[in-house]
Amino acid sequence: MKEPFTQNYFFFSLSIKPFISLPMIKAVLIINTAGKVRFAHFYEKQISLAQQILLCKIIFSKVNERIMINDNDYLLCNFLLSSLAEWPTPDTKIIYRRFATLIFIFITDSSESQLAILDLIQVFVEVLDRIFESVCELDIIFHIDKVTYILTEMIMGGLVLEMSREEIIKHLNAMNKLAAMSNHTNNGSGSNENSGLGFFSNFLPTGFGNNNSNNNNGGEKKAVRSGFASGYR
Repeated sequence: MKEPFTQNYFFFSLSIKPFISLPMIKAVLIINTAGKVRFAHFYEKQISLAQQILLCKIIFSKVNERIMINDNDYLLCNFLLSSLAEWPTPDTKIIYRRFATLIFIFITDSSESQLAILDLIQVFVEVLDRIFESVCELDIIFHIDKVTYILTEMIMGGLVLEMSREEIIKHLNAMNKLAAMSNHTNNGSGSNENSGLGFFSNFLPTGFGNNNSNNNNGGEKKAVRSGFASGYR
């Protein structure tokens, strides 16, 4: 009697699984239209700091050529299919979206879906906008730890973990409650030391926003939300 086809297929899938390469994100950059890096996270740890600085300049120059020449960036797609030869590892491409004065850039390999990464950037920006209530450059500069944690909820080790905005915000809200409980316990015991989650205090006040950030920025902040109203570029 022959073995069922499903059983044969199961063992065949196990034998080829180790040879399947997963799509990977190599870096996430947030750069303003003046070329100032506001956030940078590299998932390939072998890239030195000096290389990271140089790569940020090269990547911005390539993206800036597309979004600033004659202001006709809407005629071009939001990804560069040509390989980024300056990157230390091969098979590298650039996917970006511009919101107001900020450019969100994802560096990936060719196995990543361009449209999926564009959706991921949209989710990332919407979560930031929800957390900071109209996020701006100053929010990213002065709350880089929060931005890093939000990104970690979405991507870890270069692999996409979560693309649901509501799930990400729910996890952040749970972390905020845990931090509040930890702070309450420390205060009750008379300890003046900050807990390991101390920087999440007031991370998600009522309405998921950071009111202190808005009050401090005042008229200086130019919201990324304006990019939604006029359409992303």
